[in-house]
Amino acid sequence: MACMETILMRISSLIFSIAVVVVCSTLSAAQGRVKEVKFGDLYVPDSKYVMPTDAGNVKTGSRTRQHRQTLFVAMDISTRIDTASGKIRLWNANVIADYLTMSHENYSVNVLPESLLASAVMVQHYRSLRNKWAFLLLASAGINSDLERVDGNDIFVNGGGLFIKSFSPRLSVGFGLFVNNNFGSPLPWPALTVNWQVGGKYRLDINVPDRAPGLSYNISFTRKLGSTADVAVFFRPGVTSYDIEGGQDGRRLLNNWQIPIGLRNGRNLGAFRVAAEGGLMALRSFDYAKKDLSKMFDKNPYHHLRANFFIGLTAGYTFDKRK
Repeated sequence: MACMETILMRISSLIFSIAVVVVCSTLSAAQGRVKEVKFGDLYVPDSKYVMPTDAGNVKTGSRTRQHRQTLFVAMDISTRIDTASGKIRLWNANVIADYLTMSHENYSVNVLPESLLASAVMVQHYRSLRNKWAFLLLASAGINSDLERVDGNDIFVNGGGLFIKSFSPRLSVGFGLFVNNNFGSPLPWPALTVNWQVGGKYRLDINVPDRAPGLSYNISFTRKLGSTADVAVFFRPGVTSYDIEGGQDGRRLLNNWQIPIGLRNGRNLGAFRVAAEGGLMALRSFDYAKKDLSKMFDKNPYHHLRANFFIGLTAGYTFDKRK
């Protein structure tokens, strides 16, 4: 089993390496300018599976290991600055791919898939307005699937907008609305962003939605450690929905909830940035639902993995230091 997991890790690493080359080549061919490329790797060791029953959740002898790899590519499309008024208009794009592999042991029935891909191509438009206001428009589409069979049901779309107020060079707050089609029809969710520089060493960031597939939140408080390093405590709850070919009882929408809480230590090495993180994966649950808005509040059984620690490493390269 350990040998098989190692093989899967190497195959998925190769897939992501090829994806980096393909994406960067495609973006360059489109005459865009790649600003940043990041690759992340996160590991959660053996965790006990908790089975749902009519009487509640029941512990079992089944175990699952998780290995998640993430690719992020940011690109500038256009930048326009009116020198007379100082107004800014920006267009940029992000490409995100998240590949989750799960190694299962002692399961009598396959209740969880072995691999899941979540992806998104996101386009953003930023426009400054009057009185220190700005507007951010975003739209994304991607394939979230177990890759058993990919069709139109595997395409997930998000979009929305935020109005952002800069109260000072150190504080900006934004609010708005975004929608997704996770249940087959547009479903609205609130959007919020806060960027607050406290003194010269501390920074609070709140981003809803975050730069990730699915409905993601990011709340972090960062402290600078000199000119090249920082440490942050973070809280990143989120849910990612996938279209599953082998769903349960005709329910092919798999919702994966997770709540990681941890510490991240980052260091800048010129244009390179490396960050190590670790903490508690407080919640991981999976439920199968129908991709129907009228079924959104139906009670579905939740498959749980017990809380466990996690470790992760992210490496990135910034092509444009003016970012």
